[in-house]
Amino acid sequence: MCIKRQGLILLAGVTDILDGYFARGRNDITEFGKLIDPIADKIAIALIVIILMYQERLPVWFVIVVLLRDILIILGGIIVKSKKGILLPSNYYGKAAVVIISLNLIAIVSNIDKDILIYFYVASVFA
Repeated sequence: MCIKRQGLILLAGVTDILDGYFARGRNDITEFGKLIDPIADKIAIALIVIILMYQERLPVWFVIVVLLRDILIILGGIIVKSKKGILLPSNYYGKAAVVIISLNLIAIVSNIDKDILIYFYVASVFA
């Protein structure tokens, strides 16, 4: 069961990375893609952290931090779009943050030692 969870998290991350890679490589970046890609990332992460919280495998404080981060990013995007009329694309810092949070989630479902897991939490919060 644990391997299936790890695989799903990895699959979501890899397909997200490949999608962006091929879109940029083909110069096929659209306004819709700029909008839907980060929203899909946020929905996937939100669902995973909420499920892990309900399974008591993830602390509530971490779920709040992750969800607030994503809400603030979405609100910031809405404000920029309404004031400047531009839709900001995802950047490498945002992608790196998603990768770090995903690695944290994989560590959690892999039952990594709690003394090591704290480093994953710290990295995720700072990301």
